[in-house]
This record gives sequence, C-alpha cells and structure tokens, in this order.
Amino acid sequence: MAPVLVVRGLSKWYLAGAGRSWARVRVLHGVSFVMRRAERLLLVGRRGSGKTTLLHCLAGLRHPDGGEVRWLADDRPVSERWRALHETPASLCAAAPALALIDADAGHGRGDAWHSALASPDLRHCGWLIATADPAPFHGLCHRTLVLRDGQLHSSPTQRLARRVAEGIAPSCRMFR
Repeated sequence: MAPVLVVRGLSKWYLAGAGRSWARVRVLHGVSFVMRRAERLLLVGRRGSGKTTLLHCLAGLRHPDGGEVRWLADDRPVSERWRALHETPASLCAAAPALALIDADAGHGRGDAWHSALASPDLRHCGWLIATADPAPFHGLCHRTLVLRDGQLHSSPTQRLARRVAEGIAPSCRMFR
C-alpha cells in the first residue's frame, strides 16, 4: 500500500527557563516513520515525553525545527483538512477521516470511550495514530506500537507494553528505523 504520511528526521526544541537563565530543551530528535493507508499505530510514552508535540507537528499546529512531514494521497501532497487532531471520541466519529491523529491523553475521553469509538463500523477503513501514556485500553486495536523515549522512536511489541506500563518502557526495545 502507498504511504499516506512520511516523517523523516523530525526534530523539535523548546526554550526553557526564567529571567536571564535559558536553555534549549530537545523534545524530538530524528523521529522517522511511515504510515500506510488504513494502518493503525499506537504511540506510547511517559507524560512529558513529546507525544503531543509530535502530533502537533504532524497536524501543522507547531513547526518542527528540522526534518520533514509529508502527507500524501496517491503520491501527491494533500490539503490541510486531512491534518485534524482529535482529542475526543465524538470529534473523531463526526469526521470519519482517512487517517486520524488522536491525542488520547488530552481530551476528556476515557480509554474505554476511545475503544468503543475506534471499534465502530464507520471507522473500519480509517487509519490512525493514537498517542497515549497508557496503552492498555488500545490493546488489539493497533497494528504496531512506537515508543517515544528520549526524543526518539523505538518499536516494541504491544503485548509487552500492556504488561509493563507501570514499570516504564521495556529496556529491550529496538531502535525504530
């Protein structure tokens, strides 16, 4: 299947500090992945790991400091209407997009509400990227899992994440390329 989202070498920095003391904080560093039509990805990371920043960069709400984000349809760039960020199950069901960016930790939607919405027959042809700190409610809904740690993506089997969420991310995760 043809890709619908291509991310290469994405980087994002923020300034942190107060008064005359400032430092650059790296949130994302060299993030790269490809999503294909109807593919379902789970993006997992601890709170503050950069999941929302990544979604905002993908949706065009923030500008990355480096790298490339390309949205494609039939190998051509697409309009910005595809780049909606969904923070509640209701907004997702109303849009029924071809590819949904979902920040499951941002809105008021609980994991079970998201699970019900994503299992809807109306979304059976929809692909998505779900960002969350707790992967358990999304077990069995996604094709693969990406772990955001230290500003970089790693791949990990979903089953191991569901068991080890309280311990943090499994140390045996391989670098995702």
